[in-house]
Amino acid sequence: MRRIINLFQGSVFVRNSLVLFAGTMVMNALNYAFHFSLGRILDPAVYGALQSLIALLTIVSVPASALTLIATKYGAVAKAREDYGFAWHLFLYLNKLIIKYGWPLVIAAFLLSPFVKSFLQINDSLAVSLLWILAALTFFSSSSIGILSGWQKFKAVNAANITSSGIKLLLGILFAWLGFGLDGIVFCLALSGIIGYFISVRGLRFLKKNDVSTTGTQPQSEIETFDFSPVRGYVATALTGTFGIVALGNVDIVLAKHALTPEIAGAYGALAVVAKVIFFVTGVIATVLFSMSSESLEKNNNNHQPKNFFVFWMALGLTILISLAAIAIYFLAPDFVMSIFFGKKYLAVAPLLGWFGLAAGLYAVVNLILQQLLSMHISRAAQWLCGIAIVESCGLFFFGTSLISIITIVILTQIIALISGLVFILKSCKIKKQSV
Repeated sequence: MRRIINLFQGSVFVRNSLVLFAGTMVMNALNYAFHFSLGRILDPAVYGALQSLIALLTIVSVPASALTLIATKYGAVAKAREDYGFAWHLFLYLNKLIIKYGWPLVIAAFLLSPFVKSFLQINDSLAVSLLWILAALTFFSSSSIGILSGWQKFKAVNAANITSSGIKLLLGILFAWLGFGLDGIVFCLALSGIIGYFISVRGLRFLKKNDVSTTGTQPQSEIETFDFSPVRGYVATALTGTFGIVALGNVDIVLAKHALTPEIAGAYGALAVVAKVIFFVTGVIATVLFSMSSESLEKNNNNHQPKNFFVFWMALGLTILISLAAIAIYFLAPDFVMSIFFGKKYLAVAPLLGWFGLAAGLYAVVNLILQQLLSMHISRAAQWLCGIAIVESCGLFFFGTSLISIITIVILTQIIALISGLVFILKSCKIKKQSV
């Protein structure tokens, strides 16, 4: 027991993981309460449409997710240097880029709304339009959340995420109960996103407070001009890796909505939501790993130290342990698990839950490996994962005609991605060993 207590007290990785884990568990509980409540209130067809829109939002928000990764990495770099000014001006710089390049993309998305409605077999025009507004909001929140994560201000991250999820839950249930349907629910998502963004920006006040260029404590002629060229150089790697991991975990839900009947697509969405409990629980470990690895690499002038890999292997072992425990439960008691989340509505497909859990567990491990590789700026790994995701998308589009065929393709793809990621990790360890 004393050794366990000392581990928790002496390990920054463990402490940060616990803080983020506690907040993320509350946020995930609220998010899953949102999904499960609506899964009971809405009919399967509407619920399947909602899940497909959320999955589509995740995919089209890949640039925003990449922006979060960039903000986290260089927020961690600023923390390693104790450079408040760089972090604050990074936030301003990223927001300028969002305004310059993000909004034209959103306008283009509005023009594609008729095609999206037809492809996903959705009749709600307002819901699709609101989806693009929500996508625009994710760009702005990505920079603030990313920089907070880079500085390991996980309490502030928790405050923004928990508040946003709580509002989404309350308003989502209210609007669904009042009969607003898909349009009202997507509106709730947009509103909660706005509130979460302002809370995250409020959490960045400590940067502006300590930035000499805004406090007036340093002559204007001596204020540092910040070089953001390394940030721009990291964009391609972050964007490619983020697209790969996001597509790998969400394209199946979108294509299931396209290929399957509305009712079966709703059942697929329900199974995926329950299975991804594994990913959301273990995702905390990957987030902390990326932030701490990026900071450590900066402190050591980008020379990989054995400690970095030790933390990675510890994180990998913990992720695998949690995933195996959850998968075992899904295989042994699928009816019980599905009944807890959705009542009796989806018990007919409950026997497939174990396989969906296996896919989610593999995905969680792939995500962890990718975060380590991206923190080390290994571009080839991101490109390789992106290629695997494209192959998966093609396989699902041409051969994903049933629940079983879709989940089989997903599992096989995740296995290939996992093996490939481990090869890159082992090569990195070998390179480090030779350079010592």
